[in-house]
Amino acid sequence: MTAQCFVDTNILVYAARAKDDEPIKYAIANQVIQNERFCLSAQVLQEFFVASQKGDPRKSASIPLTEPEAAEWVGWLEPFCEVATDALLVQQAIETARKHRISYWDAAIVAAAARASAPVVYSEDFSHGQHYGNVQVVNPFRPR
Repeated sequence: MTAQCFVDTNILVYAARAKDDEPIKYAIANQVIQNERFCLSAQVLQEFFVASQKGDPRKSASIPLTEPEAAEWVGWLEPFCEVATDALLVQQAIETARKHRISYWDAAIVAAAARASAPVVYSEDFSHGQHYGNVQVVNPFRPR
């Protein structure tokens, strides 16, 4: 499969559990994962499993997934996990973090997207439109 995009953790969390507290982001996130040929990394699967089970204290309607629900989502997402975290990816992420002055964890997302030849990373955690080599970050929730 050739991926059109790489999906960051926050997109998946909105798709899984934001129906009541963030209905617009819920709809957009689900549109991305249902209509795009996306990929993700082992890091994203790990982050999703943890983040999807945490409540957001700022939002009273934010209902975390249960552990079995989060595990079910991870099982559904597993076929899209095209990038394993290995020593070479760690080195590429360190280099990307230094070059672009971003956090290691964000650089690991960029490095994984580059390894998967995904030209776009969908995320709300980066600067919209920013290029990191051949990878561009797009915030799908940004008004057009």
